[in-house]
Amino acid sequence: MEQIARGSDELIALALRSVRVPQTGIASLLASFAPQLDARLLGVYLLPPSADQAELVAAGGVDAALAGPPGPASVATTAMVVHIADTLESVHADPATPLHTPWRDYASVAGMTSLLDDASICVVMAGGPKPVDERELRSTSAPIALLAHLIVQERQLGRLRNQLHDLGQERFLLAATVQHDLRSPLTAISGCAKTLETRFEQLNDDERNYLLDCVVRQSDRLERMISDAFLKESFGPDTPLRPRRVALNEVVERVAAAGTAGQTGEVAVEAPEIYVTTDTDRLERALLNLLDNALKYAPSGSSVHLIVSPEGAGATITVADSGDGVDPKVLPRLFGAYATDPSRADGTGLGLHSARRLVEGLRGRIDYSRRSGWTRFSVYVPNLEES
Repeated sequence: MEQIARGSDELIALALRSVRVPQTGIASLLASFAPQLDARLLGVYLLPPSADQAELVAAGGVDAALAGPPGPASVATTAMVVHIADTLESVHADPATPLHTPWRDYASVAGMTSLLDDASICVVMAGGPKPVDERELRSTSAPIALLAHLIVQERQLGRLRNQLHDLGQERFLLAATVQHDLRSPLTAISGCAKTLETRFEQLNDDERNYLLDCVVRQSDRLERMISDAFLKESFGPDTPLRPRRVALNEVVERVAAAGTAGQTGEVAVEAPEIYVTTDTDRLERALLNLLDNALKYAPSGSSVHLIVSPEGAGATITVADSGDGVDPKVLPRLFGAYATDPSRADGTGLGLHSARRLVEGLRGRIDYSRRSGWTRFSVYVPNLEES
């Protein structure tokens, strides 16, 4: 009785350990089942639904070391596991089975397959000098398949936790980026309003109309940005584009006017008439982020240049200033979130990150270069109609 009780306690302890750490539990089961099956080697493989690469979960028996460490299986092992898994039942290896070392060294090799909830397949293999009893192998496979199911569920939960974490980070970054980008139209509106308030009598009709028109345009832009932020909240990073055919010279003129409204700085525009199909709102937001930086860091009294040139089916828009450029230490993470120049305490590190994401959303690219005393940020805009 004492021996039976001790054996029951060991089984209970093994079961508890197995639930907490399923992979270790499978290894323990294999070690205990191998003598019962008269097998020199037992191996448990997981085959994902894609069947790209099998995974050795654990091995047991006196030859367990020959199976190698747990982890991704070789191409040859994967082919063997796929061959056995195709039966979805117990199978004894035949000449058509693509066995390889160490399995090919046994007189008898058998496998038992179990379909898991996520469409993965658990394959339990046994190799030894004598044929394995199918009923014994089936009863052995049942608790192993259960633990394999726990492994799959644990990994799915891990992926969900990571996705939730990434989603939380994405939403936080979205909120910070929107807050950063909203400052540009708000600054323009505030600057124009203050100018009208303090210098109304000194301004002529054209100047007043220009400032009022700027307030209206920036208000409309602000409304579109808020709508876009709500779309991103609903759709995530796959917010649909709203492309239309535009003249890039008109786009950069609007960007130059918005960037200088209500603040000091001069922008020189060099833009031939080039038409592309793109999401204008996103492009203008990206260019305004680049222009704001250029105006902020350009030497006093110098001009920032907005240059448009054709490139392939699209065009490149370059924002150039004669400032000091980016600290080389910052370059490796220049377009990352919160990448700031330690010598400049007034940046949030979100402007270039926002510009990169907006441009990539347009299927374009953004590049930085420093040549002949000029700092250049170049945005390539493809013609979405062509692509």
